[in-house]
Amino acid sequence: MFFAFVRLRIIAQRLFLALCASWLLVGCSTLQFAYNSAPELTYWWLDGFLDFNAEQKPQVRADLQTMYAWHRNQQLGLYITWLERAQTMAGRNITTDEVCALFDEALDSLDNVAKELEPRAVRLLMTMDASQVEQLQKHFNKKNREWRKEWLQGTSDELLDNRTDKGVEQAEKFYGRLDTNQKQLLRNLAKNSGYDPRMSYLLRLRRQADGVDTLRKLSTQPKDAEAFAVEWRQLIERTRFTPDPMLRQYSQGLNKANCAAVASLHNATTPTQRERAVKQLQSYGRDLRALMERKP
Repeated sequence: MFFAFVRLRIIAQRLFLALCASWLLVGCSTLQFAYNSAPELTYWWLDGFLDFNAEQKPQVRADLQTMYAWHRNQQLGLYITWLERAQTMAGRNITTDEVCALFDEALDSLDNVAKELEPRAVRLLMTMDASQVEQLQKHFNKKNREWRKEWLQGTSDELLDNRTDKGVEQAEKFYGRLDTNQKQLLRNLAKNSGYDPRMSYLLRLRRQADGVDTLRKLSTQPKDAEAFAVEWRQLIERTRFTPDPMLRQYSQGLNKANCAAVASLHNATTPTQRERAVKQLQSYGRDLRALMERKP
């Protein structure tokens, strides 16, 4: 259940930061500050993975500036439209299919982001060396140790408690304080969601290994921009839709369960809680409009 609400908040608050989803924003002023600071924040986030060399640093900074300028002009209006639809839904009962359709539409819009990012990504890929690929693997190893500690270690009841607590925390950012029955509903939804931390960890490892193996291969190949672009597109496709049948079935089932969980909790909320959710979504929309109007 926690992952369902993380997904909902990411789409609602930070879809435009999909290039570097590394923050959880908690307010409108924070959102505006983060977006205006995004090129620099993204640079340091990526540098933590790859440790840019002296030649890469100025090019990456320049590419991030132009990428976010394009994004501000071309994408924020789409997100405002999406948020307006979400506001309408938030004021009434909703269905699982409606939630999934809204999630899918929002995520599909990232295709345009990936296309715009492609030439910039290719420029970086063509300058990467083997040491940077190994740096990426080390970073993944560190994050995986943290992930295992949080989501794999402990009894089944302890892990369920952890997921439920985080789900409550995320839900209350939308709706305000949940009552006892709503918290119990979240626990039941989490228990019956089909979420398997071992499968989720395998999916995580598959995506990481795919990325590292692709970069390792490219670091030894002739620097052909078109060939690198093809590899980039294929990697993006495999990241969104895993080619492993077992993991793909698990991922699809979990996504469906998450949609059902969001709908179930929302339909159990009070008019006051729904009004708060609508106001939250409206505040994000106002922030996006301000970002479009007040260009740096």
